[in-house]
This record gives sequence, structure tokens and C-alpha cells, in this order.
Amino acid sequence: MEDSESNDLKSETVREQYHQVKDRTSNYNTFAVGSHVMQYGTRKIKSDTLSVFHGFNPRNANVTSRTDRNRVIRDTGENQRDAEVLFLWRRYERMDERSSEREEVMREITDKMAERVHVDRSVRSIGRFLLELTNGDFNAEHIRPVGEAVVDDWGCLKKMVGVFENYCGLLGQYGMRHMRVFANICNHGLNVATVEEACHRSCVHDGEWRRWFSL
Repeated sequence: MEDSESNDLKSETVREQYHQVKDRTSNYNTFAVGSHVMQYGTRKIKSDTLSVFHGFNPRNANVTSRTDRNRVIRDTGENQRDAEVLFLWRRYERMDERSSEREEVMREITDKMAERVHVDRSVRSIGRFLLELTNGDFNAEHIRPVGEAVVDDWGCLKKMVGVFENYCGLLGQYGMRHMRVFANICNHGLNVATVEEACHRSCVHDGEWRRWFSL
């Protein structure tokens, strides 16, 4: 992220970024600190510029390494999951009030906030329905003691997230804040059919999410 936001994405290639991140992470190939940066999948895209995979070019958005998402979070003390919205807001504030691009950024901010409202509302609704379906026995907010795994069955966790996304749309990075709810679903031993019913009752009639999410 830091490399992407401090370079020209229209000229830097995937190959160049990989080597720069690899060198820096390994303390310039000494591996005295850091980890081993790896690459997986097809290598055919290595010659493509990063702008192919990013929504905008930092050099054209007046973004530097001193004003990246991480610095916005550090300076404001906000939650890391709010980084994307705060970053867009900082862009919006810097733009000329008459700029058409400023309007586009505001629309993007509005859509992202609407996505968040939908995710929060959906998870809360599912929790209420599961409470009802288990006769008050399910606790969506249960927190396990320190040292215990958040979930016993990681395969179940992945499956339950998939059920949610099938009915309610993609959970997304922001939605990861609700992973404890899905972990509690698995730890409680709820089956897929029960969770599907809760998701169906919570989201199937909410067509708005289809405007933002697609699988």
C-alpha cells in the first residue's frame, strides 16, 4: 500500500513493485529483519502497470507517502477499518469545490457509507433472528477467554461467511469487524440451514445491497 501510494501507478509495473517491496521487507536482501515476500499465481501480469489494478493514480490525486491512509489513521486515532473512507475524505477536502471529480469522490464516500450501514444492519438482524430460532440460546457477542481460539472450526467459519455473502452481499474489509458473530455461530454448533433461514429473513427482501455488491 505504501509503495502504491508513493509512486506513479501509470509507470510502475507489478514486477517493479514486487522487487521493491521484497527488498525493503527483507532489509534490502539481508533478511536481517522482516519476512520473505513471495509471489503466487500467473506471472503474465508482471509487465502490467499498477494503474490497471488500482482505481486512481496517487500522483494525480495529490497523495504522497506523508498523506497516505496509514498517516491519516495515526494522526486522527481512528479505527484502521475506517482508513479507506477517511482517505477519500481527505482527498475530497483538498479538491477544488467546482471540480467534477470532487463530486465523484463524494458519491464514492456516500456509497461506501451506505455499504457499511447495510452490512451492520444485516449482521444485527441475523443475530436477532438466530436468537429467536434458538429460543434465546445464541449469543452473537460472546467473547471467549484470552488464549482460546476465536473459532474451533475454521472451515465452518468460511462456510458461514459464504452463506452470508450469498444472501446479503460481500462482507468486505469493513465487515470483517463482525467475524466474531460468525465464529460464535460455528462455536454454537448452528447448522447451515438455520443460518440460511436467518440470512434469508434478514436480507432477501433488501434489494439495495445488489446495487453495491456482486459475487
